[in-house]
Amino acid sequence: MKTNLNKAMAKTRIDEISLFKKISYLLNNSVSQCTYVNNIHGKIYVEYPSNISNTIKRVELGDLWIFIYDKAKKVLRMCIMQIKYKKRRYYRFLDLPINIYQWELLNTKPLLQNCNINIPYNILNFQKNYESISAYGIFYHDNISKRREIDFLYTLPRCLKPKNSYNTSTIQTYEFICPHGMGSPNSLCKEKNSKETFTTCSLDSFEKEVLLAHIGVPLYDEMKEFALSLLERMQAGADDASVIQRILSDFNREQNGNISSQFDHEEKNLFPQALVIATDSTKMLEHYKNNTEYL
Repeated sequence: MKTNLNKAMAKTRIDEISLFKKISYLLNNSVSQCTYVNNIHGKIYVEYPSNISNTIKRVELGDLWIFIYDKAKKVLRMCIMQIKYKKRRYYRFLDLPINIYQWELLNTKPLLQNCNINIPYNILNFQKNYESISAYGIFYHDNISKRREIDFLYTLPRCLKPKNSYNTSTIQTYEFICPHGMGSPNSLCKEKNSKETFTTCSLDSFEKEVLLAHIGVPLYDEMKEFALSLLERMQAGADDASVIQRILSDFNREQNGNISSQFDHEEKNLFPQALVIATDSTKMLEHYKNNTEYL
């Protein structure tokens, strides 16, 4: 994917949104389908009790939500991601400015106290056995290729550390701490277990983990109902609503066509910017094994 993304972006204005729009296109193949969803009516903000400031803070709940539906297991997963694009060359992998309170929110996963949309108060901590409900996605230019090609770091917030713990400003410089100490970036470097992936510092590796449905937290019961109701509304902002419709049809059959809506009328046009991906982990795993690509 890295090669194709850089070819596609050669004559295009580069920012976080244009990069993910192109990624959504590249995630369409014979096994997986993907659509980009634009948050037409505004961003989603939440309030939470900050331990850093000992006050209530209001921040955005992630730039991009990723929904991954594994058709093989009929499981829907979700990850709320903060995305960045580092334009300048890096000298130490990978320093970047981060809002300390947004990092605190995504790292500590507290109960929410208020929101401008009816989001479950426990959306960040409802699943104790998984970590990847929240993540950072950072596009950067590598120091390896002649053209300094764009690559991608996916990481949980716990792998990002402030460089100066005594700094009290809202925007601080954070650095990525590789869990393996491998001297990133390294296309072979990733941290994962049997249930989910925690970090990858290459776009090609991130693509594999997405298509194997290793990123994000599985949704069940009330949280799955919330996500399905959200996906219903997100069709209005989707580049290809048929991807969402195929996912909803699977769960319609499972739930006898009864997907209820828990949102007030004035909230129905507000939804997050998102990637919605339908994949088949069994077929993808077989593909990677046959091509000696899966590590």
